[in-house]
Amino acid sequence: MSESYTELLFFLQYSKDVSRKFEGMKVDLRGIILLESEGKQNLISFTETGINEIDFAAYLEEVNKGVTRINLVDFASQLDAQADQLPKGTLQTSLKGHANTIRQIHIQQVIPLEQSMKYVKARSTLNQSIRFLERTSSDLTVRVRDVLAAIDATQFLISHNATFVVNQETEKYKQTIIGYFKQYIDWIRTSLALDVATCKPLSNIVDTAEILGCSFLLDSMNTFWFGLGCSTLFLLPSIILSVKLAKFYRRMDTEDVYDDDIGNWN
Repeated sequence: MSESYTELLFFLQYSKDVSRKFEGMKVDLRGIILLESEGKQNLISFTETGINEIDFAAYLEEVNKGVTRINLVDFASQLDAQADQLPKGTLQTSLKGHANTIRQIHIQQVIPLEQSMKYVKARSTLNQSIRFLERTSSDLTVRVRDVLAAIDATQFLISHNATFVVNQETEKYKQTIIGYFKQYIDWIRTSLALDVATCKPLSNIVDTAEILGCSFLLDSMNTFWFGLGCSTLFLLPSIILSVKLAKFYRRMDTEDVYDDDIGNWN
C-alpha cells in the first residue's frame, strides 16, 4: 500500500466523514431552565409554613392509643367495685349489668377491631409517616436552601459554560475516533512492511518458477500433446477399418498383368 493510497483511504474517506457528522451536531443548552422563579418561591414558602413547629410527639401518642378513649375492661372493673359498695337492690344490679355489657363490647367489638389487618396497617403507616415527617422537617430549611443554591449553580453552568463544554467534549470524542482510524492505518502499514514485505523475495521466486514452468515449458508441451492426441484420434478409426477390410484380402501367386505379358511373348 503506497503513501498516496494510505492518505486517500484515511484522511479523505474516513476523517472527512467523521468530521462532517460531528460538525452537524449543534448543541445549545442556554434555553434550559431547571426551576422557574415560581417554583423557588413555593419551596421557600413551604419552609415558612411552620412544619418544624409541629408537636409530633403528641400525634404519635394519639396514634398509639387504643380504639376507645379509656380501657373498657378497667372501667367495667371500677363499676363492679362501685356496685359492691352499694346496698343490694336495683341500682347495684343495674351497675353490674352495665359492667358486663361493657366487657362484652370490649370482647366482641374492640378486640376484633384492634386485631384487624386494615386497622393495624393504617396505624403502622401513619406512625411511620409521622416519624419520617419529623426527621425531614428537622433540617428542612437548610435542605431547601442547599437545593436552591445547587440549582442556581447548575443553572449558571448551563447558561454560560455548558454549550462550550459539550462542544469541547464532542471535539475530543471526534479526535479520539479519528485516532482509532489512524492507529488502524498505522497497524496496516507496519504489518505490510514487517510481515508481508519480508516474504517478497520468496514470492518473486515462486512467481518466476511459475512463469518458467507454465509459460515456457508446459505451454510448449501442450502443442506436442495436442498433436499426439489428434493423431491417436484419427489412427484408431483407420486401424478398426483395416481390420474390418482384412477379410476381403486374397493372396495371389503372381500378378495378372505379369501372366498376360508371358502369353503375348509366346
